This record gives sequence, structure tokens and C-alpha cells, in this order.
Amino acid sequence: MAAFRDLPIRRKLTVIIMATSSAALFLACAAFVLHDLVNFRRQLVADLSTLATIIGANSTGAILFNDPARAEETLKALSAESHVLWASIYSQDGRRLAGYVQGGGAVEFPLAPQASGHRFTGGRLRLSTPVVLDGERIGTVLLESDLGEIRERLVRYVGIGALVLLASSLVALLLSSMLQRVVSEPILRLAQTAHAVSERKDFSVRAGDGETHGDELGLLVAAFNEMLEQIERTQKSLVERTREVERINQELARSNRELESFASVASHDLQEPLRKITAFGDRLQSHCGETLGDKGRDYLERMRSAATRMQGLIEDLLAYSRVTTRGQPFVSVSLARVTREVLSDLELRLERTGARVEVGELPTIEADPTQMRQLFQNLLSNALKFQRPGEVPRIRVEGQMMPPGPRGAAAVGRCQIRVEDNGIGFDEKYLDRLFKPFQRLHGRSAYEGTGIGLAICEKIAVRHGGSITARSVPGQGACFLVELSVRPSRGVPHEDR
Repeated sequence: MAAFRDLPIRRKLTVIIMATSSAALFLACAAFVLHDLVNFRRQLVADLSTLATIIGANSTGAILFNDPARAEETLKALSAESHVLWASIYSQDGRRLAGYVQGGGAVEFPLAPQASGHRFTGGRLRLSTPVVLDGERIGTVLLESDLGEIRERLVRYVGIGALVLLASSLVALLLSSMLQRVVSEPILRLAQTAHAVSERKDFSVRAGDGETHGDELGLLVAAFNEMLEQIERTQKSLVERTREVERINQELARSNRELESFASVASHDLQEPLRKITAFGDRLQSHCGETLGDKGRDYLERMRSAATRMQGLIEDLLAYSRVTTRGQPFVSVSLARVTREVLSDLELRLERTGARVEVGELPTIEADPTQMRQLFQNLLSNALKFQRPGEVPRIRVEGQMMPPGPRGAAAVGRCQIRVEDNGIGFDEKYLDRLFKPFQRLHGRSAYEGTGIGLAICEKIAVRHGGSITARSVPGQGACFLVELSVRPSRGVPHEDR
């Protein structure tokens, strides 16, 4: 069967047609021979029964007068029937009266006649017929015939059937070789077209000879050509979209270069005037502070404060842009170690506020170590900053691996970091503003900062294949939830030019 599956379709069709026609013809010949043999056996029984009846009718006198010689003379008439092997006549009391053997040989005759009827046994036919006179059974004729005629007839029919089968097979082979092309050629052209499309990636080719056929093969070819047309249109659309994406990527690259250029300008050109403003403001304070008067000193202090805020805004903006432009390659980072280092940096603020920080289990992930430090620095600094007056700050930091999602893959390889405090909290209706650059929920006079720290946290989380959100109730603290991929995509980071 495996060898048949590997045959070309032309040979498959030829083999199928030949096998089908040969099997049908063989069964027809076998049925014909079987039917003829059955009828011939019946005819043989009928002929032998007629012969026995004639012998019986001719031997009534010999049976009545108990005349064996006359009975044997009657049986000698069977010498003309070469298929009769032997015959025997029995009297009314079952005694054998006379016998006959073809060719004069010796035969052991049955001692008593068998019941009327016939039976085939040992390749022979034995028949028993009663001899009746005036409705009364006066004796029995027993004949036995060979089945040589049946064997000769069977051999003859087998020879004729073999010749017919051979001739029919040759005709079937010739017809199948011609007719299989009606089926095989469209399929072969279809296969050649598919091969050409696969090899050259040319979806403009079409299968068929341009004619439309209404059978299943015609529908298949039409459907295949329609599929090629759809693929060709899709390919053209994809090429156009690819070009559009390349154009957009070029524009994005240009925008990134402009952003990097702006970052460079902000880092050098904008900060240099601010440093001079600050420096000259300090000199003016130290050299001319006594001569300025109260109003002048107030103006000077406002100028110096504005310059300091501007310096902070520029530095925070640079930090925000450098999340992607100066990101480092991902390496194995212990978040527990990062947290300990950040708490060490915040040691003075912790002592000043008397804050209590609990650090739970934290995983080790693939990440940018500098950005992980920046993430925890901003979150812990906010937790220390936005505290209720007169309340000892309590902060808890912990992490856990997230369980698989409903389909087993939605959360595989992800962890969640929780930073929870007992501070002032916020109204969750402002959650959408919380992670946008320079968005503040409180005035500068109440809490210091530029409002870009949480925006940097969100950008770091996104770069690490995750997200950040928060839950809070005003006056009851806040809980920041950061999801990070344990093994995010390892992209080559951008670098400032």
C-alpha cells in the first residue's frame, strides 16, 4: 500500500481502472462458470436418472421371472455410455440380480440397494432408481458415473475465461491509458503550478489551460486560481504596507535622532546658561546681597529657585528620554539586592522620618540593572515623600511569581512587585494622570518634585515587557503594582550619539 501511495497519479489511475475492471470481469466469469457447473450437474443427474429409468423399464421381465442372464443383457446396453462406471439391478427383496462394469473390470457392488435418490461422493455420482410396475416397486437400478465431463468442462471454461480476461485487460489498459488523462492532466498541471509558485514565489501564474470545466476538477482549478489571485493581491498590499512601515520607521528613526539631538542640547546647551544663572546668582548674593534690599533679595531668591527647578526639569526629562535611548542589555538582576542598595542610598531620609521598611521575597529576573535601581528608587522615594503628617511611615516591598493564565500562557514567566505605604493616598479617578510626564496631584509648595518620576517608572516597566498601576484610597495609603517579564525580549539598546 505504501508503494502504491508513492506512484504517480497517472499510474495510480491506470492501476485502479485495471484492478477494478479485472476484478469485475473475474467475478463475472467465476459466476458464469459456477452457474454453468451447477446446471451441468443437474443435467447430469437428470440424464443418469433417465438412463436408469430406461434400464429399469427394460428389466421388469427379468426381475419378475428372476432371470439374471436377461438382466445382464439389459445392462450391457450401458457400454455405449462411457461415463457410466458400473450398474446393478436388485430384486424386490434387495438381492442383487445382475451387474455391469465398464470395460469388464472388477467392482465390489453394494450388498443392498440404497434409498432412492442421488449423491456426489469421491468425485463420482451414484444414483438409485426404483423399478415400478403397476404402481408397485419390484426392484431397484443402481448406477455410478464418473465426473470427467465436469472436470473437462471446468478446464475448458477456465481456459476460455483466462483468454477473455487477458484480452479484456489489454483493452482496459489501452482505454485507461487514454481516459486517465482526463483526470490526471488537470491535477498534474495544478501540481506543476503549485511547484512553480513555491519555487519562484510568483503568485501571478495560473493553473489550467484557460478553459472552464464544470466538474469537480474544474472547480478545484478555479478555486486554486482564485486563491492565487487573493494571495497576489494580499502580497501587493503587504508590499505596500511594508513600504509604508519602512517609511514610518524611517520617520520614527528621524524623530528619535531629533529627540536624541534635543537631549544632547538639553544636556549641554540648555544646562550651561542655567549653570551661569545659578553661578552669577550666587555671586550676586554673596557680593551684593546687603545692598539689594529686601525686595531685591526676594527677586534674586525667586530667580535662583526657578533656575533650580528648571535644572531639575531638564534632568528629569533627560532621564525619561534615556530609558530607551540609553538602556543597557538585560542581565540577571536580583531585585532583593537592588532594593537593599536603594534603601542604603535613602538611609538618611529613613532615619530622619523614622520610616519602617519591610522587604519580603523578591525574585531574580532578566533586566537592565540601572533601570531596576531607578524604578525602586522612584517608588520608595514617593512612598517616603507622600506621608501623612505625624504618622510614622510604614512601607512594605514584596514580589511574587504570577500564576499561569486561563490558557496556560497569559502570565507564564511574569512577576509582580508590590510597593505599599500608609501615606496620604490619592483618588483613583486621577489614576490616568498619575503616570503621565509632569502631571502632579499636589502643588509644588506641598510636595517637592517635577511629576515625572512615575512616568519614568511606567516607561521602564514597558521596556521590560510589563506594566504598572496603583490602588489607593485617600488618607489610607497607596499600593503600586508593577508587572515585569522574567525574561523579556533582548533588544539591542539605543545609545546617545
